Amino acid sequence: MLYTFLKLILRLGLSVFFRRLVVKNAENIPVNVPLLVVSNHPNTIIDPIIVGTICKQHLYFIAKESAFNTSWKRWLMRNLYMIPIRRNEPNQGLKTVNNDAIFEKCYEFLAKKVAILIFPEGTSYVERRLRKIKTGTARIALGALAASNYEEDIKIALVGLNYSDASRFRSDVLVHVGETISTLDYAELYKKDPYKATKALTKAIKEGMEELIIITKDEDEDVFMQKVEQIYKKNLMQELDLTLPEEEKDFVLTQNMINAKAYFEEHEPERIDALQNEIEDYLNSLKELKLKDEVFEKHKSSKKVFIKSLKHFFLTVLAFPFFLYGFINNFFAYIIPFKTARWISKDKGFWASIMLFVGLFTFSVFYALQCYFVQEYFKNTALTITYFISLPLSGFFSFAYWNYFISAKETWSLLALFRKRENLISVLMTQRKNIIVTLDKAKQDYLEVV
Repeated sequence: MLYTFLKLILRLGLSVFFRRLVVKNAENIPVNVPLLVVSNHPNTIIDPIIVGTICKQHLYFIAKESAFNTSWKRWLMRNLYMIPIRRNEPNQGLKTVNNDAIFEKCYEFLAKKVAILIFPEGTSYVERRLRKIKTGTARIALGALAASNYEEDIKIALVGLNYSDASRFRSDVLVHVGETISTLDYAELYKKDPYKATKALTKAIKEGMEELIIITKDEDEDVFMQKVEQIYKKNLMQELDLTLPEEEKDFVLTQNMINAKAYFEEHEPERIDALQNEIEDYLNSLKELKLKDEVFEKHKSSKKVFIKSLKHFFLTVLAFPFFLYGFINNFFAYIIPFKTARWISKDKGFWASIMLFVGLFTFSVFYALQCYFVQEYFKNTALTITYFISLPLSGFFSFAYWNYFISAKETWSLLALFRKRENLISVLMTQRKNIIVTLDKAKQDYLEVV
């Protein structure tokens, strides 16, 4: 009951925190079978929340046995489907995980045909990479298979989490669920050579996960690819008429762009170096002018910039009262989790988790108090209900307005530069055009060889 209630609350929280949370192939996750749900781990506590909310059945989570040290904690942990795992306590004072204890507990629970969530990377980092997959998942699955005398197939469901920005409010998440792996396929090999079977299954998990997430080889490549995507991805989306939803199209294009870079790095590395220098020069110039590339992507001439500036001006003025209403009514409920996340941790990987949990509390409390005072002051239930409905709607509007205002401000800055430094703007537009031409040529050359 508690798990179901929290699942509903957290699902609501996720729908507020993220602009879009799209799940692809959720039906691939089997039910009523012994199951290990395996996921990448870029965003700390948010990851198990997302995976837990997309699964039809309850997920079990591994937790330290020390968290079960009182009767009410044991009740809470059991109702949250936590599996208690004991740690070894060596004389040196270092705490190490007792793998045998973990495996035995998992065998015990899998025999009951439950689903257990595992993050085989072990640690969480905000990055578009798949870290080394540890063998623990394969050892648990194959050990549980052997414990059942090879009669109960232990399934492994693969889940890939792709965040557009793991720490930003109202960003996007694409969840890819892959094909389920059957441990029975490795039964004969495991009987002959457990080590080889474990390695083979771990390799299958790794390869399956690689199909589900965006992977860059290192931080430098990730930074470079984000810059290329910033400049070129919209062009590709418009040019390539892929019959896919926007989120999947974005995923496919990014994967192919990374593959193209890998190809040119191997065959024409000087081409990548030249492109990187072009992009760096262009973006550094924009940074000095406090502009973003999307301003040039949208506006091709001073006339268009002038018309767009007028449109932005009138819309921001007309919508300002509605923004102000939403800002006043939602400011403290939003700013407290925002500031708290940055105060508690410098690690961006924790920001979304902290903001989600603190936000569930602050918005609930502030909305309740605001509605209470409105009801007490006006003594009008219909008005209070209307006011309550307006709170989240006005909050979303204010957030969207603020982003629109930032975009409008950049357009006004560009208009001022057109008037004062038209030659500089012309040079930047030419730079951008040349980068697009270079990327178009690279795309054509790559498509000819793949």
